[in-house]
Amino acid sequence: MPTRLGLKLIHHIHQTVTPNMRVIDLGGGYGELIEGLEQGFLVDLDKTKVERANVENKLVADLNHLPFRSNVFDLATLVEVVEHLETPKQAAREIRRVCKNVLITTPNNSLIRKALWKLRRKHLSSSDHVHEYSPTELRALFAGAGFRLKSFSGLGFVVLKPGVLRDLGEVIPYLSSKILMQFDSYRE
Repeated sequence: MPTRLGLKLIHHIHQTVTPNMRVIDLGGGYGELIEGLEQGFLVDLDKTKVERANVENKLVADLNHLPFRSNVFDLATLVEVVEHLETPKQAAREIRRVCKNVLITTPNNSLIRKALWKLRRKHLSSSDHVHEYSPTELRALFAGAGFRLKSFSGLGFVVLKPGVLRDLGEVIPYLSSKILMQFDSYRE
């Protein structure tokens, strides 16, 4: 069962997608994000997750070497994936090759957020994250691959004081727990 943030993101994706859009969920695990999409495609490295996914179109593949024609997808989603990539520049270029638009969520590693967490004496990074991005870093990574920023907001809660959480990610994205960025291509 997806988390509250996951449900919010699934709702956002399903509102963004039009009936004829081809969507590829990269690193999508069990495929919850694209379940019910007519032209959804799941790609993940984990063979067990792909086999168990309740989606028709699925494939075990590496994001650095996607086995698709150029510009075959209208939208790619990377939900909590980019922070795990060993070679993010190469993956971003490969995503741009096969796709026109990309929607990304990742933990927010902005300076403001790090300072808030340091005050609370908590660590932001996870041991399996290769690199956590600030909004500026994520924008630069995908701009280098030929994408331009279309929208930026936060997802998740802002800690106002211990024990009090507010869902202010859209109002104050630099303080939110997650970054949600959507990019489109500026070169064809």
